[in-house]
Amino acid sequence: MVFVVSRRGQRAALVAGSEQDAAHQRCHYSSQLAFVSSPSGTKEVFLVNSDGTNQRRLTNNSADDFAINWSPDGSKLLFASMRDGNSELYSMNPDGTGQTRITTNSVSDVPFGWR
Repeated sequence: MVFVVSRRGQRAALVAGSEQDAAHQRCHYSSQLAFVSSPSGTKEVFLVNSDGTNQRRLTNNSADDFAINWSPDGSKLLFASMRDGNSELYSMNPDGTGQTRITTNSVSDVPFGWR
């Protein structure tokens, strides 16, 4: 489950209610939280405002998308996806547009951060 919590430690809003919801990342340049959820069986990337409003799905395909990470300036999200057979890295804009494959190889890639 993903909750948005105030700075004083008070629970503000339940963002996603599944026990499988996890891997969340807060953008330091805006009030948005990216997280992974699997409401239809596959892991997908979602975005929500820090107050729990305006939840929206950014990815929607038959393969798992996971391991999200914000770019240092908050302009892109980096994530791993199984959509091409093995785990490859992709980037996208915070509104879900511009999903671009970054890696192409036979080993699994998982993002640990931006450099």
